[in-house]
Amino acid sequence: MYENIYHDIRVANLTKIMTTKYGNWNALCRGIGKSSSYMNEVIKGVKREFTESLAREVESKLQLIPGSLDISDSPMQELRYVLVKLYSPVLSAGDGNDIFSEEQVGELPIPIQLIVEKRLDTDKLACLRVEGDSMEQKINNGAYVVIDTSKKEIVNNKIYAFNINNMIRVKRLFNALDGIIIRSDNSIYPEEKVTFDDMRYSDMNFFIVGKIEIILNME
Repeated sequence: MYENIYHDIRVANLTKIMTTKYGNWNALCRGIGKSSSYMNEVIKGVKREFTESLAREVESKLQLIPGSLDISDSPMQELRYVLVKLYSPVLSAGDGNDIFSEEQVGELPIPIQLIVEKRLDTDKLACLRVEGDSMEQKINNGAYVVIDTSKKEIVNNKIYAFNINNMIRVKRLFNALDGIIIRSDNSIYPEEKVTFDDMRYSDMNFFIVGKIEIILNME
C-alpha cells in the first residue's frame, strides 16, 4: 500500500459516485476513460497509486468541482460552469475596432457541458464581446464569443476572430488560391479578400486570433 493520506477518502468518494450514479465499476471506468484493471489496482493501492494528478483527472472527467474527491463525506457537487478569461478588446462584426490595449478584464462563466461537448482546452480559450450587425443572425450585436486560440488554420465557412492592421474582427473565412476570402452573414456587407501578396509586399498585418467555438447571444 502506498503512503497516501488521501487514498481512503478518494476511494470512498469514488465508490459513492459509482453506487449512486453508475451502478457498477465498469460503467464508471468507461466514464473516466480508464480500464477496469487499471482502476482496480488504484483502488486497492496495488501497483498503482491514487495520485493527486489522477484525482484531478477523474474530477475533470466526471465534471466535479476540483478537489472534491479529497474531502471526507464530500457532497460531490458537479461543476456546472467554467470561468474563461474575458479580454478588453471588442470584436467587430463590421469594419473593425482599433486595439489600443489587450488586457484581461474579468472572467465569464461558460456552461461546462459546452466545453465538454466540443472537447475544448480551457487553457486555450478567451472570451471577447462582439459589436456590430455583420454576422447577424448567427452572432448578434453585444454577444460574447469563446475563441479557441489554438485553432488558427482556416476551415472553410467557419467563423474566426482575426486581426487586420491592428483591427480585430469576426467573420467567416475561406481559403482561396491567392489568399483569404472574408465574408459576412449579413448580405449588406460586401465580400472582402486579403491576398498573399498583400501580406507579403504591403504594410498589411494579418493574423488569426482563433476559431469561434461558442456564441452567447444576449437577449
